[in-house]
Amino acid sequence: MVKALRDHTELPVSVLIAPTIIDGNDLMAMKDAGVDRIGVAVDLATPELFDKYRGKGVKGPHKWDRYWEVLETALRIFGPFYVGAHLMVGMGETEKEMAIVMNRLWRMGVVNHLFSFFAEEGSRLAGRPQPSWPSYLRIQLARYLLEEGMCSFNEMEFDEQGRITGFGMNPDRLTEVVNRGDPFMTTGCLGPDGQVACNRPFGNCLPGPKQWNYPYTPNEEELDLVRGNLFEIQEN
Repeated sequence: MVKALRDHTELPVSVLIAPTIIDGNDLMAMKDAGVDRIGVAVDLATPELFDKYRGKGVKGPHKWDRYWEVLETALRIFGPFYVGAHLMVGMGETEKEMAIVMNRLWRMGVVNHLFSFFAEEGSRLAGRPQPSWPSYLRIQLARYLLEEGMCSFNEMEFDEQGRITGFGMNPDRLTEVVNRGDPFMTTGCLGPDGQVACNRPFGNCLPGPKQWNYPYTPNEEELDLVRGNLFEIQEN
């Protein structure tokens, strides 16, 4: 399929893989066929949550350690920042736990494709609510600051419930970054211009005044909402 795409288009090709059934030979074959980037749906922030929702908890075959092994293999074949991991906020992790795994991925050279849980009607988790919007905004901002080298995980501050209370940054500098709007946009595969190409509008929320991933730079009205909610503490 990749070879056929390569014969008819110059668009970059990314493949989302299932590490449970993929090995290094498969990854090398994908690379040889013309795949540019590899994605891995890690989704959960901790081994316990992964096992609950992808492994033994649902009688599934997937294992946390295997996913990280394949990420390492993909990095050796495709190179740093040509491998991405999906992370999903709102599955029972704390903001601190999500920050820990985001920091781990970035230090490895893995790009973070960040999403919010958004229940599908008729699914086993149909009754599960989304995380609070302020919580997701803080995690989005943490991802941006960590990946841009503007803050260090060790300098971040958390309360007893693991919620982010500070980023170890000058307040004026933090305000400047928030006002750009970039931290709150969709993250994912980059296009030829180096900007996110997979913007997926409404991929994890319904249309409305509050967007969990803006597929464009938020306007001033939307940024007012972000600023007003960013450090609001809500229970999930």
